[in-house]
Amino acid sequence: MTKRITVLFLALTVFVYTAKTQVTDPSFDPELAQTLQALTDNAGKNYKGLSVAVDIPGQGRWIGTYGVSKDGAAIKPDMRFCIASCSKTFVAGLCLKLQDEGLLHLDDSIGTYLPYMKHINPGITVRQLLSHQSGLFDFYNDASYRTLKTYNNNPDSLWTPKAVLATIGAPHFQPGQGYRYSNTNFLVAALVCEAAAGDSFRNLLHRYIFEPLGLSKTAYPAGGDLIFNAPWAKLFDSSSPRSAPERDEAFSSFIQAAGGIWSTADDLATWFQHLFGNDFLSPYAQEQLRSVTRFNYSLGMRANIVDGGIRHYHSGAWGYRSIVLYDANTGIVVSVLSNLRGKSVNGLANQLLEAAVNMTPRKAVEIAAIEVKKPVAVNSQTAMYYAQQPAQAQPNYLTDKTSQARPMYTPR
Repeated sequence: MTKRITVLFLALTVFVYTAKTQVTDPSFDPELAQTLQALTDNAGKNYKGLSVAVDIPGQGRWIGTYGVSKDGAAIKPDMRFCIASCSKTFVAGLCLKLQDEGLLHLDDSIGTYLPYMKHINPGITVRQLLSHQSGLFDFYNDASYRTLKTYNNNPDSLWTPKAVLATIGAPHFQPGQGYRYSNTNFLVAALVCEAAAGDSFRNLLHRYIFEPLGLSKTAYPAGGDLIFNAPWAKLFDSSSPRSAPERDEAFSSFIQAAGGIWSTADDLATWFQHLFGNDFLSPYAQEQLRSVTRFNYSLGMRANIVDGGIRHYHSGAWGYRSIVLYDANTGIVVSVLSNLRGKSVNGLANQLLEAAVNMTPRKAVEIAAIEVKKPVAVNSQTAMYYAQQPAQAQPNYLTDKTSQARPMYTPR
């Protein structure tokens, strides 16, 4: 009898682990839906839980899940995951939206908005932040084990932008003299948004993005959003059979705007659908968003040149793993979220995209890969290009000397 109960328990355990959900628009190709779920199921054996969305113009959206969250509960489409560095696409989108509103310009120097901060050159432009050409020290990657030690020594602390920026070291190069990925860029960009628009980054996300675009499952806990009273996916560690201990809001507060947004695969697909659509940004902002530098990076996202076209994307790793991408040839959007620490989901996303692309006709016109050299205003919705002011003496940002910069805004 005991043996039979044990076998039954194991069978139920396997069933729960592989439980999956599909949500498909009626117009979505059922054969493609089966293919996408099969790819997710096959990859899912190497993860704990997955949430996936594929949006195809003219067909609609397919949403699939696989695996488990806390206590063996099956992953559901409405469960939130930390989207890690995919958060950077929201920071860039907000900056572009505020430019459309005339509240800032990407070629403004950040010293126009922010007071002096050690190791941060006030001459850095917003565009250089969003394209990783500022040279700023990365508060996470450059600090290596010191960063993890800092976080682990204070796992229940709610970090502020000011506290995180206090950990950075000297920059790697002068602004505009190279490319180096830095999470610090997007923390500073969020502060610029706050100063330019006169509101918190959290409130600006809700006002300009979350609420207008219907992203009801997307939230920013570092800014005060409550997310743990709604369905969310528990984080697991690849080196341990037990779940990893997130520290609720503290977990997201340390990474701030560079990776602290939570969302669902469905909401992420909706975000990219609008970001690259015709109803969120002006044509001028769209041109800048889609323009790729020689470093294969645009504004808040990477770019791959494939078959004469471009795929814009960003992936993320802050415990949780994530990726969201847009294929410019077809308009297809793919988003994948995982609650297993240490294993990338990029491979699965590419498989899903290839399956969708192979069954979808290409657009007649492909978007070229270009680099924006100088912004030009094109309509009344576009912010006017600011005339450069005479150069002024700047404080030495490699030291901790007192700055004479205008104290327009103080980081929280």
